[in-house]
Amino acid sequence: MMKMSNEPVGSRVFVDTLRRFSDGLAKMEPFRIQAANKRFIVPGDTTRSIQREASDAKDELEFQVCS
Repeated sequence: MMKMSNEPVGSRVFVDTLRRFSDGLAKMEPFRIQAANKRFIVPGDTTRSIQREASDAKDELEFQVCS
């Protein structure tokens, strides 16, 4: 289980977690994750969105799920 924070993670950890997440959503199955030292389950039937935020200094892409 990946610990999520604003700290960078390695590519392999990020890709593995994103793959588990996308597989769970595709199958409508729950996804377990840990963020900010709290473990929780994201239901498979969540509302999803992709957001982009841009400023002069950087672009940010967010994948959001809401249960």
